[in-house]
Amino acid sequence: MTSSGNSDKKSGKRVILRRGNRNRRNGKKFKWKGAVTVIVSVVSLIIAFMALVIGQEGLVPFLKEINKPPCGLAIAYDQEKYKQVENTFFQNFDSRKQPASLNLWQNNGSPRPLGEILISQSKELSSLRDVIINNRIFSPNQLIFVYGSAGSGKSQVAKALKVGDSVALIELSELRYNRKEKIIHPMTQLEPDLIIGSVLVSQMADFRKEEKEKEFIQLLNDIAKKDVGDNTSIIIDGLDELHPNSSIYLLRVAREYIAKHSKKNIIFVGRGEAFRDYVEQYTDSKNYKDIEVKPLYLNNSQLLKWYIAEFLAFPEWEKNPDFVPNVQEVETLFNEINDVVQQKPELRHFLQTTEPVNVLLRSARNKRYDVDEISSLVFKELLNRNTKTHNRPSTELTTEAAQLYHKALIQASRTLNSKKRSNDGTVTAMVNKLDTLKVQHNQHCLEVEVYKVLNRSGVVNLNPFKENQLEYTFQPLTIQKFMAKRESFSDI
Repeated sequence: MTSSGNSDKKSGKRVILRRGNRNRRNGKKFKWKGAVTVIVSVVSLIIAFMALVIGQEGLVPFLKEINKPPCGLAIAYDQEKYKQVENTFFQNFDSRKQPASLNLWQNNGSPRPLGEILISQSKELSSLRDVIINNRIFSPNQLIFVYGSAGSGKSQVAKALKVGDSVALIELSELRYNRKEKIIHPMTQLEPDLIIGSVLVSQMADFRKEEKEKEFIQLLNDIAKKDVGDNTSIIIDGLDELHPNSSIYLLRVAREYIAKHSKKNIIFVGRGEAFRDYVEQYTDSKNYKDIEVKPLYLNNSQLLKWYIAEFLAFPEWEKNPDFVPNVQEVETLFNEINDVVQQKPELRHFLQTTEPVNVLLRSARNKRYDVDEISSLVFKELLNRNTKTHNRPSTELTTEAAQLYHKALIQASRTLNSKKRSNDGTVTAMVNKLDTLKVQHNQHCLEVEVYKVLNRSGVVNLNPFKENQLEYTFQPLTIQKFMAKRESFSDI
């Protein structure tokens, strides 16, 4: 019995030990399974969190970046502030005086060309024209910069300044990229102009390396295909229609040339942005005289009737310089515009040269006078003009490049809503070169400088001669409001 009992006890211990070992092994398994489950859960949460952030920002940020505002966030447009500025504009518009001695008509009854009238309303441009006519020097050892907004009539001013045999007019538009025919001028090559993120938005004609090794007059001779060195006055129009690298190069070699040839008038004509790099680079000495081509406000019957006649005659003058528009046609269109402005005073926004009033006159053909619609048409005309003449944005690259740029333009206009407005009713925004904006693109948040977007837009005028910051003006006033209130430009 004893030996049998001992045997049973030993056997029982072995059973208990086996069960204990089995339970310990099972416990370890359960612990490992639990740990693995926890690890998998944590990793899943991290991956989900990173995916969320990547979708918003396009990168894996440091923890401090989690509190960033959504990409592209901008302030809402301040309608009340806009109305205040608009009222100021209208007060100034009605009281704005024009030169009393303005002669609007030629001897044959045809309207005088716009370029001549723009010169007549400016004391500085009138003085420059008189100097050129008399073969004298406007400002010894200084370059002359004539600037203005897109469609302001700068090229017509340049042509009107070409009086007499001592003047050479060189049109840099001959060198620009022919977007329609996809032709590059042999003196130039296409170079990137604006890149947002990694997206190429625009590219422009830039002088080839061998052209940038030429002296100033030799380069001009090759562009004009004739010798211009003996001319007292040389007018170079379309400075903004070349890549900024070429613009600054031309101004640099012109600076060297005028320092040695004081008895010359070297006149550059272009948008404000074409001169800005030069102004920033040469801060030590101001060796230039700047003159702005300002819009002409058609705030009286005589001016409006003259411009309508000029608008009708301009397309015909190239074929027949003696063309005189039909008096009855001029009178009918004048009465139509005059009556509708009386009914809708807000249309006075568009009674300024050249693009705004051109769109208003074309709208008269189908009698559509909605302010928002006309603003849309003016904006569309300026955009189309910019693409055609400056290849900005380069629509042949990709549709997404143009769409990205338009998003940036909307953001820029909203950003400017908080900036300074001038007391004459125009919207003037002061921009620092370090100011940036953000745009969402393919789940990425891209950053670009505000001035780079505005300088390439063709819808805003830059005064390039403010030393510490950039000063932009919207003409007409409605353009900024139109841009800021939109989500896209896909429907225009």
